[in-house]
Amino acid sequence: MPPTKTGFEATTTEALEEEKPPMQLANPPTTITAKRKQIINLENVDYTDAITTQPFSTLNFAPHNATLLTNYRALAHPSQPNYIAQVVGDTILNSDEISTIAASCIVDLLEKKGISWASYNEEYPDNWIGEKPFLKEYSPNGKYVRRHTPLVSIASVQNSPERAKKIKSGEAFQKDLEAGNLPQYIYYTPNQDNNAHDTNIAYAGHYITEFLIPLLTHPHFTSRKSLFVLTFDETAFWVGKNRIATWLLGNSVKSYRGGPPSESFDTPLLQPRHRQSTASADDSFLGELLPPTAGEVTAKDSGTTQLVSLLASVFTKPSAEKGYIDKTKFDHYSILKTVEENWDLGNLGRKDISAVSFEPVLRPI
Repeated sequence: MPPTKTGFEATTTEALEEEKPPMQLANPPTTITAKRKQIINLENVDYTDAITTQPFSTLNFAPHNATLLTNYRALAHPSQPNYIAQVVGDTILNSDEISTIAASCIVDLLEKKGISWASYNEEYPDNWIGEKPFLKEYSPNGKYVRRHTPLVSIASVQNSPERAKKIKSGEAFQKDLEAGNLPQYIYYTPNQDNNAHDTNIAYAGHYITEFLIPLLTHPHFTSRKSLFVLTFDETAFWVGKNRIATWLLGNSVKSYRGGPPSESFDTPLLQPRHRQSTASADDSFLGELLPPTAGEVTAKDSGTTQLVSLLASVFTKPSAEKGYIDKTKFDHYSILKTVEENWDLGNLGRKDISAVSFEPVLRPI
């Protein structure tokens, strides 16, 4: 199916007309909630499958103290439109066909404000030196795919050697982390194994344990206010509301406990369980929130006990929803909106204008 055109020019050629500047409406004044934001997308997993698999099932308990967004929606099927929406403010396409898109994007807003950025992509050719980004659909081993790296498909990124240099590999992320050179805005794309696309949610869970969880306590992120957005591009099942699991992690989130001595956290912390964005500003932390420790039924239990446990599980709230949660309706545009509000960037004049940001769940600096 060819890509649709929804007020933008989407084409596989490079002969593109410059897009007219979008309408600029100022975002309301906000307080910066994070000095560094990192966005990580996993692939094609339904909400319940995600929140019932380790370590995802316990991310929103101590010691990680993330907030699980229980009413978060992807925007489309298949994958690519969801990624595009996070950086452009519109899905633009309706397929995974590779296209070059002549549209303004988050990079335009970031650069106007002097906010550093980079897109890191596992299995992207390391030390790529072309004047354009690596534009092929797949890496030689097939584990990098361009449709999951939305900024590569933006014409202004392709046509700027300086911007092309900021499309980097996963190895470059590790080097920049060790050197203390990570930018403020990070769009990070795992490879096709680590994101669960070619594997499964359990494999992705192991990857998150090895990659993301150590970052939560890394000095580069704890020494300043940082926010990690961990989400999925879409559900595996294409019928329904496209509800996906999404977590906000890091010391910018109200459910986070503590912080480095150099920073003050005077904002009240998120109350565990059933948090609504309309809740009182007086909400206070009620103590260490640990994962449920109820005894598990095993094969050694009687058949009746096992059957009762199975039936009860059908009507019982998943344990992850007993941790820190927020029920506000968010979607992929919320990621873009939050970045815009965080650094007072303005907006792209598209669906980011009416999007709901994560601000109620975050602590201002």
